[in-house]
Amino acid sequence: MGLARSAIARDDAAAVAEMLSALLELPATAESSEVKRDAVALLQDAERWEPALLLLQSHLQGGSTPLDDGRRDAEMRYRLAEVLESPWAGRDLRQARRHYLAVAEEFPASRFARPALERVRYLDRHYFVVQ
Repeated sequence: MGLARSAIARDDAAAVAEMLSALLELPATAESSEVKRDAVALLQDAERWEPALLLLQSHLQGGSTPLDDGRRDAEMRYRLAEVLESPWAGRDLRQARRHYLAVAEEFPASRFARPALERVRYLDRHYFVVQ
């Protein structure tokens, strides 16, 4: 985990992407969850969508850590929707909308609920409910 933290601190998205398999194998702990969140943010900024998607899916399949109480899951699910909405080969607007809606419904008190609903409205207006 130290190498991943070092690569994140250096803003080295290429190194983080190379460590993907090691990051995917980290057990679900508060510390590993934080490292994955920081790695995802760096990968998103560098528009490295596929490794970001894999990390997000891995985190969400692993479940919440005991100290998390779902707050980090709200952020990671929101980030997953952002990745799925981004323009790349793996873009899936229906899945992005589904994840945004889940954030708003499952985590209504989180700071991601309102922006998630705004994204749902935007996607509906521009892609799904065409008038």
